[in-house]
Amino acid sequence: MKKIIVTDNTIFSISKAGRRTAFKDRVEAARLLDNAGLDIIELSEFSGDKTEEILIKSIAAIVKNSKISVRVPLNSSEYAPIAAEALKNANRARLSIAAPVSAAQMEFVYHKKPAVIGETIKNAVENCRKYIEDVEFIAEDVLGGEFDVLKSELEAAISAGACSVTLSEVSGSRLPEEIAELVKRVKNEVEGIEKVKLSVSCSNACGLGLACTMAGIAAGADGVKTSIDAELPAIAELAEIARQRANELGFEIGVNVTVLWKTVNKISWMLSTPTDAKDVSDTVSDKSTDASVNSESIESVASEIVKLGYELSPDDLAAVYEEIKIIAKKKNVGAKELEAVIATTALQVPPVYKLISFVINCGNVISSIAHIKLEKNGKLIDGICAGDGPIDAAFKAIEQIIGHHYELDDFQIQAVTEGREAVGSAIVKLRSEGKLYSGQGVSTDIIEASIRAYVNALNKIVYGEE
Repeated sequence: MKKIIVTDNTIFSISKAGRRTAFKDRVEAARLLDNAGLDIIELSEFSGDKTEEILIKSIAAIVKNSKISVRVPLNSSEYAPIAAEALKNANRARLSIAAPVSAAQMEFVYHKKPAVIGETIKNAVENCRKYIEDVEFIAEDVLGGEFDVLKSELEAAISAGACSVTLSEVSGSRLPEEIAELVKRVKNEVEGIEKVKLSVSCSNACGLGLACTMAGIAAGADGVKTSIDAELPAIAELAEIARQRANELGFEIGVNVTVLWKTVNKISWMLSTPTDAKDVSDTVSDKSTDASVNSESIESVASEIVKLGYELSPDDLAAVYEEIKIIAKKKNVGAKELEAVIATTALQVPPVYKLISFVINCGNVISSIAHIKLEKNGKLIDGICAGDGPIDAAFKAIEQIIGHHYELDDFQIQAVTEGREAVGSAIVKLRSEGKLYSGQGVSTDIIEASIRAYVNALNKIVYGEE
């Protein structure tokens, strides 16, 4: 039975659309897709941005099985070696380039005539192959131009050493029989096509994406591109068809259907959650005089973070950098501001422990006693402890619950707003095995803010050590 290669395009499509998706969410999406068994995960187009470079490195470090594909600009050869270097720790990696088939798009986007686009494609593929052996060529808007132009583009890419070519239909209005006819013609007329993997990518703009994809498979395509955000055919629907009709259709995919449904739901939730993250291509405000943000380089911020005693992953570093740039446009950023950003931005993890309730008894003639109730994996657990003040008692009650003592490296409280019902913010820094974990809590009750900050830091420790 034929094995169809499945590429997920979700991370690429949301970046292309300019949607503000948190850095950590894109990394987590890649991890989830890898766990579900996707053959290839397609990332954003790389054009030299430092944060995108860190994103590639972060994903390369955590993806265990899927191939990571990074697109580089067709006419910017300097980006291929940087992208390849960012991919060096990936188990499997690919670089891809794309070019339009329609003459109008060639001239509008690349300012080139059809007669010379083939040479540009050939040079781009050869350049990418200097750094990574697996190179994909994507022919875009394949039915929007002359077949002879498509043929020359594909043959140029194949002759230059491309391992895979993709026929991309971008309008969404083409019918399944048109896609099937094109695939068959390419397989019959393009020289060298038998040496490479042929994939189809069919827009789902008009709801025809899945039908066109199935037609492409039936006509002989080796791979398909899918998505979770409706840009392309839904991977879950393709997987379900493959599961139910594999014997009749004569193909299978390697996706774990059970895991996939959970993955789709979780990524869909992440994509629907708005984020205030800004574009990191903006420069840090020149008005800032603090060393941590005086440089436009992210390495400068990283250096200051290390001095404070934190060890952040690349994705957390990029997330902190994004927030620092926003703050630096309004005010000088010192160590306290940087630590507050780390507490609220870095390693925001799924909560293992959740605060359910707390009761504090304290006064100037009695010892402070705290009764804390937490939830872990759906189970309620509580602890009661006395301490030197309400916050000390609360922290000890939490330690009693988890059965472990962590060194309290620092504890800060401050008012966020003014007045009798001012909102208070607390930052707790816990040290575990030499590493600092910072958590923040906010509440009109400063004791509650402190407890929430401790639990937030605790969750980061649990997540990091697991």
